[in-house]
Amino acid sequence: MNLCRRPRLLAAVTFSLGFAACGRVPGQFEILNDQVPTSSEGSCNVPVDPTTYRGEGMLDLSIVQPAFGSAYFFFPLIENNLPSSSNGSLDPNEIQLSGFQVDIKWIDAPPPDSIQKVFTDNAGTALVHYQLPWSGGIGSGGGHLSASVGAFPLGLAQALVAAGGIGASP
Repeated sequence: MNLCRRPRLLAAVTFSLGFAACGRVPGQFEILNDQVPTSSEGSCNVPVDPTTYRGEGMLDLSIVQPAFGSAYFFFPLIENNLPSSSNGSLDPNEIQLSGFQVDIKWIDAPPPDSIQKVFTDNAGTALVHYQLPWSGGIGSGGGHLSASVGAFPLGLAQALVAAGGIGASP
């Protein structure tokens, strides 16, 4: 009788552990959302607020100027979910960032050939897949950090305007 109960108990424990493993994996680095910058006294501030975010944005190519730092900026709110340190001095689970990898892709139907060429020629490839250096540290245990990322290069915006065929629709 004892032998019959063991397999059932083992199955129940295995089933429970399987469900305990579902969901969010502990120890993650996450980009939570795109923050909404604010301005005060002539300076731009990027908040660290998980409840305030911009879900989408529009790039108006007609106002992009050569003096701009980027045609479009993204302000990611980053979270470090690694467990916090209990010793209090050094944080062994702090995350240090060295940059952002940026990939720009079409999310709808393929664009006209003239615009596709901008994305696929040698110069365009470097404008749609690139790395931006950046530096910052995020403390463990749910620490947050906001960043500023030039997410759409001026050269790409200028090439799209030159190619034509871009309308006002998102």
